[in-house]
Amino acid sequence: MLRLCFILLLLFGTAAAAQEPKPTAQEPKPTAQEPTAAGEPKAAAQEPKGPHLADLMKQQTYREAWEAMLRAETLPVPDWVTSYVTTLDSPPIPSFDVPVGSQAYILAFTCKPNDCENHQLFVLFAPDGRHAWALLLTAGGEPRWLGNPDDDIKGAMRGSIE
Repeated sequence: MLRLCFILLLLFGTAAAAQEPKPTAQEPKPTAQEPTAAGEPKAAAQEPKGPHLADLMKQQTYREAWEAMLRAETLPVPDWVTSYVTTLDSPPIPSFDVPVGSQAYILAFTCKPNDCENHQLFVLFAPDGRHAWALLLTAGGEPRWLGNPDDDIKGAMRGSIE
């Protein structure tokens, strides 16, 4: 349910934000480094502003990191994930920065065309774009990590999407 809320926030957050009162000087807008007073996920507190995953895939460094992540997998990866780099078929959801240690990594999203609610992929790129890790979520299935992320990467991703 939280994942669906996150996706809806990303898709409709800008329209909803236009209806919400703007933060005043006494109420600064929360950032990825500060949790909200209501305990919302850090990602939900931050309006995504970065490039879409499709735009990142057009850059050689990010595309090579994506391909290396998939090549390292020993279990089959769904076709919609492996073909993404050629189709770039996904919702136009902006990426956003996620703190990992003292650095800002880029978290992007895609999903299976025409079945977004049931098949989602969150991809985290290192600051230089040379490494990628992903969390594949399938309705009724166990979450699957791609790219062999360490505990810091997993924690940053979970904290941003839950």
